[in-house]
Amino acid sequence: MNHPNSSYIIRTSIHDIDRDQWTMFVNTHPQGNFFHTPDYVDLYQDIKGYKSYVVSAYNSNLQMVGILVAIRQTVYNGLLGYLTSRAIVVGGPLIDAQHPDVAELLLKSYCKKIRHRAVYTQFRNQFDMSPFQQAFQQVSARFEEHLNILIDLTNSEETLWKEVYPQRRNKIRQALKQQVEVRELKTDQEREESWKILRAVYEREKLPLAKKTVFEKAFKILVPKGMLKIYGAFYQQQLIGTRYLFAYKTQIFDWYAGSYQKFYSVRPNDLLPWEIFLRCKDEGFTTFDFGGAGNPNIPYGVRDYKIRYGGTLVNFGRYEIAHNNAIFALMQNAFRFWQKLR
Repeated sequence: MNHPNSSYIIRTSIHDIDRDQWTMFVNTHPQGNFFHTPDYVDLYQDIKGYKSYVVSAYNSNLQMVGILVAIRQTVYNGLLGYLTSRAIVVGGPLIDAQHPDVAELLLKSYCKKIRHRAVYTQFRNQFDMSPFQQAFQQVSARFEEHLNILIDLTNSEETLWKEVYPQRRNKIRQALKQQVEVRELKTDQEREESWKILRAVYEREKLPLAKKTVFEKAFKILVPKGMLKIYGAFYQQQLIGTRYLFAYKTQIFDWYAGSYQKFYSVRPNDLLPWEIFLRCKDEGFTTFDFGGAGNPNIPYGVRDYKIRYGGTLVNFGRYEIAHNNAIFALMQNAFRFWQKLR
């Protein structure tokens, strides 16, 4: 549809988007990443508890100039499902550099589409969103600082090793001395076992884990395309740790990771990232994205773990848009209460 007072055309149905045009736009955009692609949307399509929302923008020649991809997550059915629903936009809206003014229109169209379907939307920025700050302000988005760590895989192995903190290097050496081996998981049996590791870790830490059907679909549609890599750490021929990574263009994105607690002494969690850096570097990838490092003003153990591999600490932040302010405030208070109970 044409938006009033605009030369742009906005489409809010995924069925109205040409898949090839969408793929080309993301692939050729310097900041296009896996989370903007149709393949990412396919991962959650037709899986209970998830729904994709895609809003695209076109100029008068029907050339795509912007796209926004959101995944809504719900845990329950009916009214309770809505009251606990949220949408996640990883990577932020992707806007053509020649059409920065379309950002506001894209965000407003998205908010109109989602406002009765999710309590709030969180934008997990993976690049600098400051050019679109005013557009986010126009939809009452709240900005929060949020860090990430990027590893430059174009550096030499020697430089990468020097950036690793001395204590972490010692732990990597310990793992190698214990003959822990890292390799990519190729069989269905190995992938099934790796999922069991994640389930054990996330249940122990009382953290939400994507449904098993999401992983099964990822194995089926992403692994053959080379867009999902799963690595495992083996000790005495037993899989004891794993790491899931999205791969797109020259970028690697950390997704899920975990190891069996009883094998922590042989350091699988220390060895896995390092070995993955080297393998991905050899395959021509240039950046390893550690997938978030928390609010800089709040102590965060995960950040402490990741930063010991070196890399560059960036602060692209996050935006949150409350589509229902009263319920959003109630959700935040309930979450804080739950955290205190843990």
